[in-house]
Amino acid sequence: MQPNIIDLGNGFYNYVNILSTQPNGVSNVINFPQKSLLEKINSGVSFEALTIVEQSTYKLMENKGIIGVKTFQSPKYPRELSFWFHLTNRCTMRCTYCHVWKENTDMTPEVLEQVTKQFIKTAVEMKLKKITLRMAGGEPTLMFSKIETWLVELREKLAEVDCQLGVAFLCGLASMPPKFFKYITNKKAGISVSMDGVNKYQDDARPLVNGRGSFNNVQSNILKLIDNGVSPFIMSVISNKNIKGLVDFTKWLIKHDLGFRFAFVKGEDLDRDSVSTQLEICYDLLEDAILDGRYTKFHQHRLSDISLNRPINAPCGSGRSTASIYVNGDVYLCQIEHEDGKPIGSVFDDKNIVSTMVDRDTQTDFITQGEKCGQCKWKYNCAGGCPYDKMEDGRSKNCALFHQFIPRVYKIQGKQKLKTMLGDQKFDSLYRKTIA
Repeated sequence: MQPNIIDLGNGFYNYVNILSTQPNGVSNVINFPQKSLLEKINSGVSFEALTIVEQSTYKLMENKGIIGVKTFQSPKYPRELSFWFHLTNRCTMRCTYCHVWKENTDMTPEVLEQVTKQFIKTAVEMKLKKITLRMAGGEPTLMFSKIETWLVELREKLAEVDCQLGVAFLCGLASMPPKFFKYITNKKAGISVSMDGVNKYQDDARPLVNGRGSFNNVQSNILKLIDNGVSPFIMSVISNKNIKGLVDFTKWLIKHDLGFRFAFVKGEDLDRDSVSTQLEICYDLLEDAILDGRYTKFHQHRLSDISLNRPINAPCGSGRSTASIYVNGDVYLCQIEHEDGKPIGSVFDDKNIVSTMVDRDTQTDFITQGEKCGQCKWKYNCAGGCPYDKMEDGRSKNCALFHQFIPRVYKIQGKQKLKTMLGDQKFDSLYRKTIA
């Protein structure tokens, strides 16, 4: 595999080996002699042709797992499952790109009861260790009073068969019912908030049902959570409506020290040149804030479906370890398919839900590494990108953005590690003096 070596400046580099045998990371800071050695080996020079010092250096790097390469293969049947759990089609917002059909349809007690039976059956038959529910919609907080007791009972019943339950709410958070606030601040579930910018950019992309802006409501509820010890994860979709607001949004995320994900809108002719320009500025701001200690949540950052810390052979686990359960109990590969109405099964089926997901004639439908992707040096980070957002040649429409910003994120990670290695004073003398 071609080494991915990212120049950090001043004779240091971040060597990224996504197939590293190290248990604690896929990137390592190396110096110029080590970089030269790796390039020499990669060019075809045999180990025997190296100098004694070079052989010793190579062995040391190999023993540390820096240059080791592991093979990996996802098991056919997972031990952990994660579901987009579509509780309701009701919502407090009217987001401009939302694919959910807005109607007063909720998941019924009958469906919830069958979900419990199906999960227990699946956990026993497939020896599952954990099931995670990403409570979604619509606005899932609108259903909280109807599912609070059900969640407690489901957790207890799964524990009886040695299976854990994980819960996370994916909210718009324009409103926050008191009981839900208490539940979250008691750390009984995680919370992610869909948010696309500050002020007018959030208001335009995610207006309330009455047409008014949502930013003030959402910000107020986020700050209330922060004040009570909860740091919500922010999920942002970059579209043509909010590109120009990305820089101010990044400043807001830094100010409140929040983990976040930047995804790219689907089904829209996105101005990717503008996205490229604005994201460069955003990552410069993040790097500056990280290195001077103002921002501590970069380890939580996600760019689209990119994997930075482990190799992947598919862009997501859809149809293998993840799926979506709709309000009526139908099971879909992905929540995007709700609109098309093409379920792969139902929680009311006799067979367990893992078999519904995995044992399909179209099991290869989410494997996306075609000829061009298979030759890419970032293939184990990207795996071809979301299959719903492809160009004619099989690559992701965001391929150029991935090539631009995967190494940019690794550069920031490398500088973080280098600062720890060198100490603040020496690192600042080499790098910080050039920052205004």
